[in-house]
Amino acid sequence: MRNKPSRIINFFSLILIFAFGIVSIVGSGGNGGGGGDSDTTTTTSLPGATSSTTSTTTTSTTTTTEPPGGATSTTSTSTTTSTTTSTTTTTSDSTTTTEPPGGATTTTQPPGGATTTTQPPGGTTSTTTTSTTTTTLPSQTPNLEGEWASFTSGSVIYGPISFDAAGTVTGGSWTEENDNVWTSGSFTGGQLSIDNLGSITGNIVRSGGVTNTLVAGQLCPISNVAIFTGVNNLAEEGASVIIKKGSNYTPTGIDGFWFFSTQNHYGFIEINSLGQVTDGSWFAYDGQDTISGAITGGSFTFNSQGQLLGTVTSDLPNTVTFIYSQVDEYKAVGAATVNDSYFGYGNMLIVKADNPFATADLEGTWHLATYYGPGDISFSTMIVDSSGEVTGGIFTDGSLAIDADGYITGQVQTSDGHTVNIYGQMNANKDYASLHLVDVTAPATAVSAAVRLIGPGPP
Repeated sequence: MRNKPSRIINFFSLILIFAFGIVSIVGSGGNGGGGGDSDTTTTTSLPGATSSTTSTTTTSTTTTTEPPGGATSTTSTSTTTSTTTSTTTTTSDSTTTTEPPGGATTTTQPPGGATTTTQPPGGTTSTTTTSTTTTTLPSQTPNLEGEWASFTSGSVIYGPISFDAAGTVTGGSWTEENDNVWTSGSFTGGQLSIDNLGSITGNIVRSGGVTNTLVAGQLCPISNVAIFTGVNNLAEEGASVIIKKGSNYTPTGIDGFWFFSTQNHYGFIEINSLGQVTDGSWFAYDGQDTISGAITGGSFTFNSQGQLLGTVTSDLPNTVTFIYSQVDEYKAVGAATVNDSYFGYGNMLIVKADNPFATADLEGTWHLATYYGPGDISFSTMIVDSSGEVTGGIFTDGSLAIDADGYITGQVQTSDGHTVNIYGQMNANKDYASLHLVDVTAPATAVSAAVRLIGPGPP
């Protein structure tokens, strides 16, 4: 078993972060459907770079109903054709210098440039410097086109959702559990916009007349993961995580240590190449002290849709059943809606431990979608320097550390005097982390998904 002082394994109930825009939060159910669209969009991603994208999408919407502990069956078809072009820019500079007789001549050559110096009689120096730079600009602004799996905490909502290249919701279905009452329906409309930095705004409409408006959202720069918080027209808040579905998943590559975080627990689970749970540990905060235990068993299957399904047990004792889940195309980040025999239904964030990592990988501006419980949801920033010191954002002081496998620990302070312990795992692309927050002042615990917007750490 892998022992790390804070390698906590906690899988039970909950969190994820409110894809609210994506799955409305605590709302009512109903049925509806998205229609087929054909859209042409021209996007300028950076000055001088123009992209022309033509996207045709045909989508069918399926209504999903899932009883407690049941299996979910959802069908969503999306066919997209897109064409993109990008431009290159070239610059050339020329400099001439005149030097009086008897003077000294100094010639500076820029990187990559060519310098020619001629000294005719009379002490005149002519210097010509030519520098040519070729820059390939991004072909288009990041977009959400494709099918995503959504997981929202506020009430527990999960299901697939599809977007076209323009960010229009083209289909999908949702299932919601709220106090053991189950409802289901379809995503019927909405539009999300995303800028060059991956910031997401807009709204998502679901059957039953519920419109979710994003308060804030952020797409990972590399990984196909996005986080949102929002509020719907029923004044219900939610925090969501959405993960884009890849294609042609193979049944290999899920073995290893996976960090998990819910609102109540966190820890690690070890899965072997056969999908069997062979080791692990969990940690939780009981309001005064950290308690811990062992993962005692379980098994998973990993299907061609990228879903990790199965059960895991611990000495709490409890059994956690994965009802709906999605792993990204890198097999490094995932989320699941779970039925925990001790804590009930909730969402769980999972990240596979990898290496190598260094302290400098923490550097950057991180966006956090955090769920402490119903009515206590936030979208915030955390700024970290290359030494792990927290220098700004929601936390006013403190520091983080990361080990060679990407496991994060730290303690930070808030402006209102709260001390918060942080435990988490960074993904292999180093642009996302699943976190578990323990506010020892409140006391309270939370699950949080973090996306790095700015940071020099390698992908």
